[in-house]
Amino acid sequence: MTKKLLVLVSLVSLFSFTPAKAEVEDVGDVLAGTAGVIVGPVVGLIAGMQRGAINKGVEYGNSVSDKMDNGFAGKFLGFHVGLWSGLVTGGVTGAVNGLYEGVKHGFTEPFSEESISMEGDYMDYDPYHFN
Repeated sequence: MTKKLLVLVSLVSLFSFTPAKAEVEDVGDVLAGTAGVIVGPVVGLIAGMQRGAINKGVEYGNSVSDKMDNGFAGKFLGFHVGLWSGLVTGGVTGAVNGLYEGVKHGFTEPFSEESISMEGDYMDYDPYHFN
């Protein structure tokens, strides 16, 4: 009895588990998109953090220095305020923005400038702008 049941189950499973005939247009596009989603966020996170920290550090440092008439004290204080505030605010938001852009553009545009947060001029980067 168990042998007959086993044969019956195997015949039913043979016809019910046949592979679907899915059409894949280009396997290379799928592999590139998958790799882009894996690599894009990692590189975007690093590039976004670096670009955001430098950009906001310079912006904040210049702002403090300009408010203090660009003297020695203004430049000294502006450098230190810009350095630390830029690292914290620009670096963190740049990392989040780079990660977001890597995921967003990683599959559709793998390894593009947008997917690794390297589009535009190096200093023309706003980590607070998520598009």
